Amino acid sequence: MEFTTVFLRMVYGDDQFKVSHRLSNQLVQLMQSSNRQVKMMAMKSCTEFYSYRRWSEECKFDIKPMVEMTVHESDQQVLRLAIDLFSTICSDIDDGNFGIVVSRLVSRLESSSGSVAVGNIKNLQTMYWKIHRHDPVKAAECGIIPALVNTLRSVDRTVISQSIVAIQSFCNVTEYCEVISAELMRLDLIQTLSNLCVRYSKNSALKTRIIKIAGSAASGMRDFPVSLVRSLVFEQLTISMCDVSMSGSLRLFGYVNDMIQKSKNKDEMIKVFREYGIMQQLNTIISRRDMDLCDYDGIVKLIKTLVNFADNHPDSSIRTELDQGGIFENLMDIVNRMILITETEGLLPRSLKRVSSIGFMLLIRAFSHTTTMPKLI
Repeated sequence: MEFTTVFLRMVYGDDQFKVSHRLSNQLVQLMQSSNRQVKMMAMKSCTEFYSYRRWSEECKFDIKPMVEMTVHESDQQVLRLAIDLFSTICSDIDDGNFGIVVSRLVSRLESSSGSVAVGNIKNLQTMYWKIHRHDPVKAAECGIIPALVNTLRSVDRTVISQSIVAIQSFCNVTEYCEVISAELMRLDLIQTLSNLCVRYSKNSALKTRIIKIAGSAASGMRDFPVSLVRSLVFEQLTISMCDVSMSGSLRLFGYVNDMIQKSKNKDEMIKVFREYGIMQQLNTIISRRDMDLCDYDGIVKLIKTLVNFADNHPDSSIRTELDQGGIFENLMDIVNRMILITETEGLLPRSLKRVSSIGFMLLIRAFSHTTTMPKLI
């Protein structure tokens, strides 16, 4: 054990070092050792060698011991090291062994509960991102996402909470791809979240997280079905937009705007959100003087979307609702405040400039159909 440790430290410092057939065979034997520490050291070494491209192309890594460990290992720490190794070399593993490992880990998750289930969720999440780095489509279709969505049906709130963290990470990725989006829609994620919203209606913290992930997931889905918008979770999302105790609630406006913009049936989409009270929520939030709206341009974008729709739609009720709510006067107040800041403090921060300029543009358009235009200060 000590010799192995010293030897590995020596070769780590040699940039020219490549794993030979002989060393590869030795590492494979060590991975099958009955000594837990030796087994763990061997896996760590293989992972590092692979990470730093020390494995020669002529010497293929024998993955059988690693596959066996992910299938049969009961020691959670050893299992985690085996998963780390698998995640590192997954791009070079044949489809057969790849499928065996993923399906076994999914089975482990399905048969576990409590803290063990939470650990399995984290393992699958880590594996997903390692696979995604090399092949996003393979990652989305390998079975990990369905396994995690299924855990949302658990009766254990800790497990549900960790599942939400994992699924939210898929929605947060910059290149939130259509493959992930299509998979989440196929798995009926929104209906599952809506059911959770009913089940945990009195748990405000968990309910808040459920609402956010529903909005985040839906805003990235192409042509989100109007039928799914008629789910309790989106009614709750609309109601939560002005909840100052809900962290990041103002970002929900951006989710709604994205859903409308990506829909092929904007009329029906807007109709549903109007039924939920989206106009009143907009009027309420724009009229507030105790909140800084400058970093939440999703609000302004949503107003712009609604104004564009009103300008190009025979139904004048949207514009009437905006007018009666005093939303344009409130936008005028925002623009005036920006002018005051400019006069008293000089240069306007970039975020304020954006909101101010968009707000002013909307005001011009909004009052282009009226005989009088409110005066700027």
